[in-house]
This record gives sequence, C-alpha cells and structure tokens, in this order.
Amino acid sequence: GVLGGSIQIESGVSEETSGNIVMRTANGGANANSASGDIELFTGQSANGDTGSISVSTSDAAGGSAGQLSVTVGASDTNAGADMILSSGSSSAGAGAEGGDILMNAGSGTTSGGDISVEAGSGSVTGGSLSLLAGKIYVESYF
Repeated sequence: GVLGGSIQIESGVSEETSGNIVMRTANGGANANSASGDIELFTGQSANGDTGSISVSTSDAAGGSAGQLSVTVGASDTNAGADMILSSGSSSAGAGAEGGDILMNAGSGTTSGGDISVEAGSGSVTGGSLSLLAGKIYVESYF
C-alpha cells in the first residue's frame, strides 16, 4: 500500500538529561469572552480498514524511577470545574459486535502491588457521587 508522510518530533540528546518537548497554546486575552486555544490530537478516518492508535506512555527506567503520566483538568474560580471524560468506543457492526473495554491496572511489585483509588469530590454542601453501573442486555427477538 501507499503511505502518507510521517512527522517525528524529538528533543535533543544529552549525556545527562535530554531536552523537553512542550506543546501549549497561548494565553487568552483580557476581554470578557476570551479563551485560550485548544490542543486536539486525532488519528485519521479509514473508509475501509482500521484507524490509527494514539499511545501516550513513559519509558522504562534502569537505575531510577520511571516517569509519571498525569492527566489533569484545570480548576475554575468562577464556573464549575471542567469534566474529565474517558470513553471507550461503541460498535454497531451487528451480531457479535462488542463495545470497547476500559481497563485500569495497578502495577505489580516485588514487595507490594500498586493501589487503585477512586474518590468523588468534596463540597461545602454535598460531596460528589460515586456510581458504578453495569451495562444493559439488549435482546432482539424475531417472530
């Protein structure tokens, strides 16, 4: 098949600490309805086949600690805090089609394994809710 061009962005190498890569939008203006820009990361669509994946990971460390991966939504001082949404894909391919899974795995260790903590937010009047719901079963009958 024919491939489109690739783009690789890589920081400089060093005998001690390699360079950083920072990607950010500029701050919004001082006007009442100003906002900073978005950063969007997409893979292309496919008319007949699979689409590409997006992988975000830190590398293994030999003789030190592996890097942390943080995903954080900013705080707001005048409106509600922003949502963090983690969704897997749906499928409408017909019989046998399965939706995508969401997996959370804590790391294993020689002494103790890592923890998984899920905590709802605190509030001055009420705290946030924590809901865990199983999916519904849809049955089609043909008469």
